[in-house]
Amino acid sequence: MVNQQRLYPSTRGNAYYREQQGHILASAAMFNPHQNLHDPANFADEDFLEYLPEETDDFIDLFVRGVPKDQAVIRAFQLIKRGFGTTNADMLALAILSIPSIAKQIDAKIKAAKPDELWHARLAAHKLLQIVQDDRNRESARLNAIAQLNVLLGITEMTETGQQKLVDKSLADFYTRRIERQFGAAPSEGAITH
Repeated sequence: MVNQQRLYPSTRGNAYYREQQGHILASAAMFNPHQNLHDPANFADEDFLEYLPEETDDFIDLFVRGVPKDQAVIRAFQLIKRGFGTTNADMLALAILSIPSIAKQIDAKIKAAKPDELWHARLAAHKLLQIVQDDRNRESARLNAIAQLNVLLGITEMTETGQQKLVDKSLADFYTRRIERQFGAAPSEGAITH
């Protein structure tokens, strides 16, 4: 139960003041935490989050899986679905992360998680594809993601000099034939050239 005297030391009986300020109401029957999802001060209050255990656990799980903190808040607390603005999502996340018990839960879940549950080849490929397909990213970032994706998927491999070379012989043969058609056949080994 929320300690009303701690929250409202000078206005314990003033319902109008509590309503206007959007603070936590002392009675769970009168309290709708979803009406107060825009206030970072509420998210920094462990008592407030006790009314939202599923959303808080979802936030922790998303954050541990590497979802950016602002996106984790938006998804876990369903801010868009509930009609709340998302401009302060980063502040809401920082408020949650400032609670010591939440930080301990996050640390414990990270330590308990298996690395292959947090990151694996399919997820890496998906994240690289997101970078490649997003036109808002710089061209250099997209080209770098393409190169990394090619290595990850085994299309190319890194040479000792740090260059990439094709692994798939059919693709390598295709490009060799294309070069030969465009520039003529390369001299064979042992052939005399002048």
